[in-house]
Amino acid sequence: MNAIRLATLAGLVGMTLSTSATAGVADTPLPILDGKKSKHVYTIPGIVGSALLATAVTCTSLEKSKSARFTVQYFAAAGGPPENIIGVGTAIGPGETKVVSTEGTTLSESTFALANSNAPRSGRVVATSTKISCTAAVLERGLDGTLPSTSWSLTVIKKTKQNGD
Repeated sequence: MNAIRLATLAGLVGMTLSTSATAGVADTPLPILDGKKSKHVYTIPGIVGSALLATAVTCTSLEKSKSARFTVQYFAAAGGPPENIIGVGTAIGPGETKVVSTEGTTLSESTFALANSNAPRSGRVVATSTKISCTAAVLERGLDGTLPSTSWSLTVIKKTKQNGD
């Protein structure tokens, strides 16, 4: 009887360890933004960043009277922990719109350059308020180095559930 309990316990520990090693967008602990708990608001697959491409995430606060903080966490294609360390996030006032991006643009409030950025990644918008609306686009630099010469939008998914699921 004790051998069965021990084997069951060992199996549960093994499953726990194996699932924590594959953490990613859905199961990585959420950051604290400026001393406040954050919430996973949106997921964005297909984020890229390189010398020629940048992903810009534009968010608008739908709060009527209070400010919030938000950020975008970037995850490698294989999953794992976020590639960027979050401090306080970007402050966003009621009705205000802010942009964060993977490469420097004249529009972005904050920038995080991705390492080995030819591989597509996923992103997670986290915020201290769920009253936030976001969109994402990949911007391609023109021959003169300016952004954008062309662009295309990325699907933004509410947390982990895409429309039609």
